[in-house]
Formats: sequence, structure tokens, C-alpha cells
Amino acid sequence: GGDSTAGGEAEQRRDQGQLESALASVGFSGGGGGGSSGGGSSTGGGDGGGGGGDGDEDGETPLLDEAVSPLERFQRHARATNPIFLLAAKSAAAVLRRLAAGDSPDAAMAPYPGLAWEDAVPPPPGADAAAFRETLRKLLTQSWLLLCAVLAPHTPAASSSSSSAAAAASSCMFASAALYSRIVGSFERRNCSLAVASPVEEYFLAVDAMPDGEARAAAEAVTRPLLESLGSRYRTHCEGVGLYTGQALLNHSCEPNVTLLKPAGADEHDNRVVASLTVDAAAGEELLNSYVDVSLPLAKRRAELRDYGFECRCAKCEREAAADSSRPPPLPASPAAPPQPQVHRPSLAAAAGGVASLAQAQAQQLSAGGAAPEQRSRRRLK
Repeated sequence: GGDSTAGGEAEQRRDQGQLESALASVGFSGGGGGGSSGGGSSTGGGDGGGGGGDGDEDGETPLLDEAVSPLERFQRHARATNPIFLLAAKSAAAVLRRLAAGDSPDAAMAPYPGLAWEDAVPPPPGADAAAFRETLRKLLTQSWLLLCAVLAPHTPAASSSSSSAAAAASSCMFASAALYSRIVGSFERRNCSLAVASPVEEYFLAVDAMPDGEARAAAEAVTRPLLESLGSRYRTHCEGVGLYTGQALLNHSCEPNVTLLKPAGADEHDNRVVASLTVDAAAGEELLNSYVDVSLPLAKRRAELRDYGFECRCAKCEREAAADSSRPPPLPASPAAPPQPQVHRPSLAAAAGGVASLAQAQAQQLSAGGAAPEQRSRRRLK
């Protein structure tokens, strides 16, 4: 800030203007969020959006309003575009802490190898690949600009007591969105879904465990109406994504020796990832997980694994590919049978129409003095 309140407000307005200008350059319109991206916990599609309107339908304050804190801006944008940004922001903060402690940028970013986010997400079938990547790049840059406003005041560069080396190392996070894009790209390729117990249930259980007294009575006065209105829904668990070092290091095989399914009876909502051997493994043998359903045919497995940037050549795939190449070509299709001649059978309505026409002709003949038809013919006409 400046030397006076007025000076501090002027600097804040200048920073606000710079942020709005930078966001506008990557397609953000200054509203409550943006379009939905295709990333996150899945590698799906969606064309994304540059920005929202002036607020949400509930009258929420516009995202770039000065009354909205930098952290709330970032969180709202992430929830509206790609919730994985929320988790990536924690990793970015962890990288900054390592940089401030004296780690080099390469060492601080070592847990996040791989491609930038826009290169790690395969475009959906039929989509324009270049346009899809550009959409992801814009969404990520918007998120990065909003995150910079959150983290920059807490970095060594903003502290006069920090060493110049730490400040210089930390500045690489803010020089461009490249490091942040690598973090998000790592999440895209390596994240896993997880479930955690309902925090509401945990709170109710904590109240139940309180000793009798005024404190418990006061807490129950708050929780009892909530419990009555929620019913059994208070036990609904939460689902999300996480990044676990051990799980993220597992390579793929269509004949895995590890499964990430928890054993029967284990707590499914404890925020843990459990890897269990499915076959015996020797000491030093690599642990391998399957990224896809191994019961799928070879072509389908390989097509799904291309989303991870490689074509599987594990032992199972090589065996099946060799078996496919040794099979004789399929026999030509049998010639089609000649078409059968069509027999015209008039419908009941058409037959009735013909009878009516004949009766009308006979009536005309009688009126013209012609001979009357035989009785047999009249009976047939009936």
C-alpha cells in the first residue's frame, strides 16, 4: 500500500484495472464465472466459455466487483469452470513455499512432470483440436490471473525480509501461466476420484460425543432442527478428486498386479487410496495398475489409452495383436438372394371400392333400359 489511505486505494484501483484488462485479453467478460471446461476429473469435452454475465441468478455480486475478495474470485471462477483448479491452487501454493525455502524451480516442480493442461486433455471426438486447446488455454490463464492476485501478496517477493534469491525464484510462478498449466496438466493425467464422509455427519457425531451440560445443549439447539429437516440425507458422502503420490506413480498394464479397489468391508469414505496386490509379486517388481477396463477388446482399450498419450504395448496387448494378425481374412459375404416377385393383393378397402363402382355401373345400365343382371350376380354383389 501507499503512505496514506488514499494512496492505498489508488493502488488498489490500478491493480483492479490491470486485472480486468488482463482477464479481458483472454476472453473473460467480467461476470460470475465462465463456461464449463472439458477438463477436471475426466478428459471430456465442452467448448468452455470466456466469462459469465454480471452475476449469477441468485443476485450474486459480480465476480470482478471490488467488494469480492481475490480468494472468493478465484474460487467462484473455479467452481464455474473446472473445480480441479481449486486443488491445483493448493499445489501452486506448496510450490511457492518450496521456492521460498530455497529450492530451485525444477526441484519445486518435480512432483508435477508432464504436459501443459491444454496439451494433456484430448479433444472430444469431432471437435476442432486447435480451437479446443485455445479454449482450455484461455480458461487456465483466467484462473492463473485470479490466483496470482491471491498468492502474490504472500510470496517472498512481497516481503522486504526475504532474500533476493528466494524472491527471484518465486517470481517464476507469476512470470507466466506455464508452471500452473503443468500442475493442472499433472492433475488431469494423474488424479483419481475419491469419497469422504459427510462433514455434516461428522459434526453431528462430534456433538453426540460431547459431555452433558450447557455446551452440548446449546449445540443441540442448533443441530436438532437441521437433523430433522435433513433426515437421512445428512449421511450423504462427498465425492471429489485427489492427487496421491503413490497412486500417481503407478504405470499401466492390461495385466495389472495391483487394484485400487478397497477390500470388502473397508471404509469407502475415509479419504484414502488403497492399492492391493491381485497376484504375487517379487521384490523389485514394478507395481502396475490398469487405467481402463481390461475386459474390453484390444482396439477399444488402445483407443481409450490414447487419452493418456500412449499406445499400450503390454504383454496382453502384444499377444492379442499377434493373434489378430495371424487370423485368416474373413470370407466374402454371400451374394444377396434375388428379389421375390411381388403379388398384388388389393386391400379390403380397394375391393369394397371396386364393388361399389360395379353396382353404380349396373344401376346406370338399368336406368338406361338395359337388361337386369342375373339374381346370382345380385347375390354376389351383396
